[in-house]
Amino acid sequence: MPREIAYKIVGSVLKWGSWISVIVLILGILLFLINPSPSEFGTISWGKDFWKKLSHFDSLSLINLGILLMMLVPFFRVLAIGVSFVIEKDKKYSLISLGVLLFLILGIFLAVSQV
Repeated sequence: MPREIAYKIVGSVLKWGSWISVIVLILGILLFLINPSPSEFGTISWGKDFWKKLSHFDSLSLINLGILLMMLVPFFRVLAIGVSFVIEKDKKYSLISLGVLLFLILGIFLAVSQV
């Protein structure tokens, strides 16, 4: 895969991932301003309760989803560039990308477990 194509893919991941997470955050904030939720920020769990509230467009659940999506943007960026390194058969940068990916996964799991 030529580097130009890889850079376009990574750029698209960054652009669309950022836009989607910002739109979800803004939607959650607008819904919160229209109809404030009785719960406090940071008190929503990521279990069935979160997905149930999200399906009912709960404002705090949407805000938390937007934050999660924003956290996943770097993950998918590193994943995309790592795949391009594997396709190019660049072992050094493939391993570096894998290491960064593992640290991002660890950070995401630690952050989600705190909520």
